[in-house]
Amino acid sequence: MHHHFLPPSHQEALSKARGGARLPNWSVAASLEDMDKSGVRTSMLSIMQPGVWFGDHEESRKLARGCNDYGA
Repeated sequence: MHHHFLPPSHQEALSKARGGARLPNWSVAASLEDMDKSGVRTSMLSIMQPGVWFGDHEESRKLARGCNDYGA
């Protein structure tokens, strides 16, 4: 099952890029609870849109690494 996740570092970057716009209230516990309710045992993680590119190569690499490490 395709499944979005929102690591703290990505949440911070998205909020900053969107001028402080409100983001989904995501947590590992809530995500696992939703999966349990739906009988989902396995999911494939995917970063929320728009991804990790915000115009700076080095910052994008750092953000991607942080999100991947968090997901692992």
